[in-house]
Formats: sequence, structure tokens, C-alpha cells
Amino acid sequence: MERGLKLGEEFGELSAEILKLSGYKKSDETAEKIKYNILLESSDCMIMIFDIMIEMGFSKKEIIDMSEKQINKWLSYVK
Repeated sequence: MERGLKLGEEFGELSAEILKLSGYKKSDETAEKIKYNILLESSDCMIMIFDIMIEMGFSKKEIIDMSEKQINKWLSYVK
């Protein structure tokens, strides 16, 4: 429960940075700094999701295999 709530908090931080980059939310930070923050928050979210999956009993191999499958699927659409 605690990890799920923390993940929600991280997604909130990510959303705030995206709003800054889009100009919807005011910020004195440079676009470069905001992009860095988005990369940082996104990475934190992914790590937290993996941590939750480990706690749910998924093995490292299961997580890696499924992640690779989904990333490859996504990459097939990226030009």
C-alpha cells in the first residue's frame, strides 16, 4: 500500500514537470532542467513499479522478459 501511494506521488511530480515544459505551469527553470527532471521522475516511477512487482513475487527474469517484450513492441512503432 505504501509503495503504491509513493508511486502515485512520483507520478504527480512527473505530471508537474510535464506541465512546466508545456508552459501550462509557470517555472523559472530552463527547458533543459525541466527535461532532466522529467527523465529523473520517469526513471524513479519505473524503478518503483519494478520494486512493487518484486514485492508481489515476480522474479527478476519475469520482469526483464516482459519488459523486453513490451519495449520491443513499443520500439516497432517508433520511427
